[in-house]
Amino acid sequence: KTKKKPSTSTSSSPRQLKTGEMLVMTMFAYHSISVVNARTPAVGMITFTVSAILALLLRGKLWNYVTLLVMEGFVLLVVAAGFPLMEMLLERILGAKLLLLGDKIRAHNEKLHKYYTLTKR
Repeated sequence: KTKKKPSTSTSSSPRQLKTGEMLVMTMFAYHSISVVNARTPAVGMITFTVSAILALLLRGKLWNYVTLLVMEGFVLLVVAAGFPLMEMLLERILGAKLLLLGDKIRAHNEKLHKYYTLTKR
């Protein structure tokens, strides 16, 4: 036979632990918002909802937190490497487009200059 663990008044149920974890996550995320004007009830509810989902997924297990942190680190690396590359590509594309636009503007200016110099005579 298996012996039951004696019940003490200090033991918490899994539901209380998940609720506490959810509240801690919500308060941490909500107070991490740097713009004070963004702290509205709607943002609080969104933060609470996301924290509730994360608390259900993580279930208070260390390896789930580690997995989440590794995924966030991967996203951080992709963003840190990807944005400078996108910026360089967009800069080249815009530079080529502006060069073409500049050529068209110069050609139009030359036409107008010829037209006005011929009509003034």
